[in-house]
Amino acid sequence: MTKTKTETKEVVKTRYTNRELAELMQGLFGVQQLQGIKFSLSVAKNIQRIKGELDGLDKASQPSPEFMELSQKVQMCEQKKDMEGIKKLEDDNSELVETRKKQLNEVDSLLNEDSKILLDDLYTISEEDLPSDITAQQINGIQLIIK
Repeated sequence: MTKTKTETKEVVKTRYTNRELAELMQGLFGVQQLQGIKFSLSVAKNIQRIKGELDGLDKASQPSPEFMELSQKVQMCEQKKDMEGIKKLEDDNSELVETRKKQLNEVDSLLNEDSKILLDDLYTISEEDLPSDITAQQINGIQLIIK
């Protein structure tokens, strides 16, 4: 029996999910203080481009003022280690809590959808343009746009 070598071709992804864009945005925010003209221009342009795409998601994820007020009360109970108080607040506001859970599930679904931004819509950064003081953690955060 002879073994045959099978070739595999790398599939190049052309579209990002909203989650990948959100993660990339966090990575871009994490490197925006680094220096380098080409690098900084690419980072700034990508932030602007992605911000426009994710703006609706950001608005969809904002908790209601009523939920924010409840959250502050829960935090005060947590600081006092008042677990009964937390349980009572959650029970008394179960509809508000359920509405927030539903909202977060909807946002999670939106994050898994493909964005309108294609790979070609973003500014790539060549390895030569990476700042010398960039860390591996920072590189991992922007890996999608490094060529």
